Amino acid sequence: MTVISRRYPLEIIISPTAVQGEDAPREIARAIRRLSGMADVIIIARGGGSFEDLFAFNNPEVVRAIASCTVPVVSAIGHEIDVTLSDLAADVRAPTPSAAAELVVPDRIVLKARVKELRTRMNAALQGRVVGAMEEISDLRDRLRPQRFLRKLEDKKQDIADLFDRLERAYSNRIERERLVLCEMKTALESRSPLAVLARGYCVAERNGAVVKRAETLSQGDHMKIRFFNGSSQVVVERVDYERDV
Repeated sequence: MTVISRRYPLEIIISPTAVQGEDAPREIARAIRRLSGMADVIIIARGGGSFEDLFAFNNPEVVRAIASCTVPVVSAIGHEIDVTLSDLAADVRAPTPSAAAELVVPDRIVLKARVKELRTRMNAALQGRVVGAMEEISDLRDRLRPQRFLRKLEDKKQDIADLFDRLERAYSNRIERERLVLCEMKTALESRSPLAVLARGYCVAERNGAVVKRAETLSQGDHMKIRFFNGSSQVVVERVDYERDV
């Protein structure tokens, strides 16, 4: 009780029982069951003694009461060298009753120091967040200034103008390449045109709408159409001359 009051004063419920003798096991087990619904933690304690003096804490009734207890149980029976079945059934074994008190009750001085440390860390963290928020707000304010916005707008306009100029040059170059290709194709097609052949002094003979390719297919009196570069003429075959081996 002295240790607890010095470390962290709180309510202590004492359930006195016989700790040796014939009635001791029953009283100890009853006290454990009674405190199970009243306390946050139970300390089972007594001073040292001989093996026979501690025998009540080897009793099965006491051991079962400890094992079935709904709150943590600290066993502080006898001295450090004394071991009973109750020590083994308990959640924690303490070498002495004073040591048991130190186990279940925190040191308020240590707690105060811890709370102070946590308060200092919390204040530092809050200050850091406040400073960070202020810097973010300042950055946003700077980014939203009209001058900066207008400068960015001018930069974007210049970028668009540059892009438009590049597109225009690329489009013009593409059209010029396509024009050259078309000119080459036109030249090639014109060189292969029948009209180009006719322009060099040749003519095409047609009979009944079909081109006459061989002289032996003609007969005297056939009506033919002679097509020139710039017109045509209707003729009648008077004589057919041709080379038989060609």
